[in-house]
Amino acid sequence: MFEMKQHPVYLEMKEKRLLPLYTVTQLDLLPLVEKILVDNQLPLIEVTFRSELAVEAIKILAKSGKLLV
Repeated sequence: MFEMKQHPVYLEMKEKRLLPLYTVTQLDLLPLVEKILVDNQLPLIEVTFRSELAVEAIKILAKSGKLLV
C-alpha cells in the first residue's frame, strides 16, 4: 500500500511548508499570481471556492502546469 508520506504532493508541501490560499476575483490576474509564486520558488496554490470563478481558475492554473493546484 502507498504511504501518504511518500506521495509527491505531500512531499512538495512538506518541503515548501507554506500553501498559498487564493480567492479569485479576476481571471485575468491568474498569470500574474502564477508568475509571482513560480518566481519565488513556491509552485503550489489552493484556490478557494469563495467565488464563482474558482472552478474556471483551477482549470486554467492546472492546464498551465506551472503550479500544483
